[in-house]
Amino acid sequence: MNTPGMRPSPLYSVIGALSWPVLHGLYRLEAEGVENVPAGGCVVACNHVSSFDPWPLGLPLWPRRQLRFMAKSELYWWPLTILLNGAGAFPVLTALVVALVALLALSAAAVVLLRRGRGALADRVG
Repeated sequence: MNTPGMRPSPLYSVIGALSWPVLHGLYRLEAEGVENVPAGGCVVACNHVSSFDPWPLGLPLWPRRQLRFMAKSELYWWPLTILLNGAGAFPVLTALVVALVALLALSAAAVVLLRRGRGALADRVG
């Protein structure tokens, strides 16, 4: 979500104004529980059905709030960068995330092996 007191960007407002009739009229978008979204920041998570998930997910919060969402860093090339930044995206280094997840998984496996007394470091670890 956005910082309290921060209004949606002009591009976000234009996208919201153009999207409102489409999502509410054509697709019959309905949102329940919007009143339960806290005034400060929070995390809104959804199942990834498509790359357009942030669009209908953020519209019920518009025009008072702007949804911020992650976009893989490979998408950040001109002129798409201007659109993504204006729409509330921020870049995520996907290769780095994949590497960190793999490192955590390998570390967890190593800890299990070391606790069982297996591995070259087992004699050195208390």
